[in-house]
Amino acid sequence: MRTIFLPAACVAVLAMGMARPAQAASYQTSFTAAGTCQLSIPSIDTQVRAKASGYRNEGTTNAFVICSPLAPVYNHVTAFRYYLVSMDGAAHSVSCTGTSGNTGESFTYSAKTVSATTGYGSEVRWAPADFGDTTYIDSGQGHLAMTCNLPPNVAINMGYLNYDLP
Repeated sequence: MRTIFLPAACVAVLAMGMARPAQAASYQTSFTAAGTCQLSIPSIDTQVRAKASGYRNEGTTNAFVICSPLAPVYNHVTAFRYYLVSMDGAAHSVSCTGTSGNTGESFTYSAKTVSATTGYGSEVRWAPADFGDTTYIDSGQGHLAMTCNLPPNVAINMGYLNYDLP
């Protein structure tokens, strides 16, 4: 009688020892806005420029700036964000639009307004829900971007990209 349970017991023991599927590894990378931002309409404007402390509007008028984090080419981005900081101590309202998508397909946009403050600055962050998804932001071939109407005396100092490796 005992031998009829032996095959089932062997299967159960083997199943307990089998490796479980690996979970995706989550990562975060940071970058300076000086290397990832530029004027959205190229010009020789010397008042809006990259500096070691970020991408700064040292002029007297607003400027449209586009920033694109160095996104991986696979679609496992879980968030991206930049920090906006006031350079003159006053709070400044900044309107930004995040973009995600893929070449040859449609792009999705998400608008946000933040108040740039002093210190580390104010976070403007995009997550999958901002683009109508639940898991990942569609980065296509690295097509993630943020365009801001950057007021005078405001800098974009740095950013972060969160992603999973499959």
